[in-house]
This record gives sequence, structure tokens and C-alpha cells, in this order.
Amino acid sequence: MAKTKIPSPKKQARLQVIAQLQTALPGLEETLGKKEFNSRLKKAAKILTEGIKVKSAKKEVKIKQEKAA
Repeated sequence: MAKTKIPSPKKQARLQVIAQLQTALPGLEETLGKKEFNSRLKKAAKILTEGIKVKSAKKEVKIKQEKAA
């Protein structure tokens, strides 16, 4: 079976920033054109999310449940 790859938290944050900027600046997309606008969004999101530190995912610890007697 193929595993689905989950994006890192930093990449998820970057995608959220891009989505928010797209909705906030629709007039700029018409002025610059779609390709240039998307390029600038990616650059801006990279700069804005630069300080985010990626923490490794902690493994879940299974707690043994004791049977009630």
C-alpha cells in the first residue's frame, strides 16, 4: 500500500499563509498576473514563516489498561 505523506508543520503554516494572502490581496493578482502573483506569494510566505522551528513528532505512549477484578 502507498503511504500518504503528511506535510511538515512548517510547510502547513506556509500553505496557510499563502491561502490567507490570496484572499486578502485579490486586486494585486489582477495587476501582476497569476504566475507572478503566485511567485511573490511563495516568497512572502517563506519569509514570514522563516522563524518557525520544526519539532519532531512525539510518539504516542500507549497506557496499559488494567482489568478490573
